[in-house]
Amino acid sequence: MLKDLSKDLQMKLNSYLPEKVETQLNEEYKGLIEKKKEKGNFIQKYITGKTAIIIVFVFILIMILFIFFQREFMGDNGPVGDFINGVTTPVISLGALIAAVLAYNSQQKQLREQKIQIDKQRIETQFFQLINLHNEIVNSMQCNFVDKDPSDSNLSLAQGRSYFREVYKKLMDLFNEFRDKPEKNRYYLIIQQIDNEEHDQLYHYFRNMYQLFRIIDKNNGLLDEKEQEDYISIIDAQLTYFEKQLLYFNTRYFGSDGFYGILEKYKFFREYGSEKEGSSVLSKFKDDANIRFKDKDKDKDEDKESSSEVLLST
Repeated sequence: MLKDLSKDLQMKLNSYLPEKVETQLNEEYKGLIEKKKEKGNFIQKYITGKTAIIIVFVFILIMILFIFFQREFMGDNGPVGDFINGVTTPVISLGALIAAVLAYNSQQKQLREQKIQIDKQRIETQFFQLINLHNEIVNSMQCNFVDKDPSDSNLSLAQGRSYFREVYKKLMDLFNEFRDKPEKNRYYLIIQQIDNEEHDQLYHYFRNMYQLFRIIDKNNGLLDEKEQEDYISIIDAQLTYFEKQLLYFNTRYFGSDGFYGILEKYKFFREYGSEKEGSSVLSKFKDDANIRFKDKDKDKDEDKESSSEVLLST
């Protein structure tokens, strides 16, 4: 499949896809091409075989009729010729009509298959353009490190995929901060706070991600189940653990465009995300947040001890 793409798309895709996924896609594509060739050859053989049977049948019928009626009209071959001509002409015409209909149906089927291939090529091109845009958006994202003092002169920015790790830390800190809130409202509050702080960057990221899944979903009548799974696997290969976690919270508790319904339809979090490891996204997040809460408490205690030691020494 990758060999049929433009050189530009091949180079971009090779830089994003794991080698195993690329090999699997190529093998699946070769298998599909072989099946279509075999199917086309079968149709041609089928039409040719039917036409040959009709011709043989007509020839045998003519011979039988000729032999039978020749006995009745031995003295005059004129009526025999007229009779044979009258009988065989409609039969031959019918055979020609059947052959024409079969050829027409075969041609229409080939045209339909060609149109499907063109549509699939269009989907593939649009999909990989969105994948390319996704990676450009990710590389442009940046924020300050959560765990460092903003006044630190050595503070650098978290860029690219590191951005999502820092935003995920913010999400956990907000979750721990709102521990007194009912759990039902807590998730909405924390993702709303994240959106207020990071809207300019996350908005474009999630809209492009939505378009990636939407192009698969709106063409579900054209793409078979295996093709849909292949496309979703490619998306999954682009995302880090932190991106998947943020995608879940944004679509589940903040989005209103049906994005979460599409993700659930294709079981993205159960088969590709955190839930494939046997635990839900929420339970994984709670575990991460609790660990971070304990680590921060431990750091505070250590700071207090060090401050006390300094006071005692003075």
